[in-house]
Amino acid sequence: MADAQAKVKAAESQVAVASANVDKEKANLANARVKADRAAALAEKGYVPTSQVEDTRTALDVQVKSVAVSQAQLDSTKQNLSSARAQLDQAKANVAVNTRRASASITDAQAKRDQAAASLKVARANTAQNPAFKQNIAALAASVQAAQADLDLSLAQRTDTVLKSSIDGTVTARNGDVGSLASPGTPVLVVESTDWLYFSCAVPIDKAPQIRPGLAARVRLDALPGQSITGTVERVNSSASSVSRQFDVLIRVENPTGALHPGMFGNSDFVTRKVPAD
Repeated sequence: MADAQAKVKAAESQVAVASANVDKEKANLANARVKADRAAALAEKGYVPTSQVEDTRTALDVQVKSVAVSQAQLDSTKQNLSSARAQLDQAKANVAVNTRRASASITDAQAKRDQAAASLKVARANTAQNPAFKQNIAALAASVQAAQADLDLSLAQRTDTVLKSSIDGTVTARNGDVGSLASPGTPVLVVESTDWLYFSCAVPIDKAPQIRPGLAARVRLDALPGQSITGTVERVNSSASSVSRQFDVLIRVENPTGALHPGMFGNSDFVTRKVPAD
């Protein structure tokens, strides 16, 4: 369900971006139409050549197609959003069904356990009156134990209907589909904590000796223009890549606001030496 919720949020973001793109293309279309009309009017008076009119009309035709493409992309993202919402509804329904099944199983097991315990109590109460009850006591006691075992199993199975992570984080991968059987040892969901992240970069081989753990670094991400983030070098690979002849460096960056996400790209700077001003 968490994965489905993440998909809905992503789809809503895509719809917003696509809608903004449609508005931008429509604005460009209106501008292209104004230019084409102006060029046509000037051409009738002989102020501009015919070729300029043709250029503005071509630009207008191109912009009309751009609006159509952006509108198609918006329609596609809306369909994706509808599909993501349907998957979220289905996930919620599955959670409810599994919960009801587990509760029903537990209720049935408890009833069987209570019935067996009542029968055992009656048998023990009538032992002094009817010797035949003595022969049934052992069997009834075994029935109570079996019913208790069934109840314990149902309680254990109910815990399998809830996936719990040992850390707080975000679901970044889903390896199983709704309704599929999970296998022992195979992860169903991947949860990543984003309280802090590693920024991975490479430095030239001649600069590597100056980069060491604990060194301050400044990271600039393409997704956050105009911002720089301070980090600390956590690890420097001891050997260079045989292909790029560069050393891999890991920079630890704190993420208290949650603005950083795995998969972002950017650049990093290191202050390896300071020279006093004269």
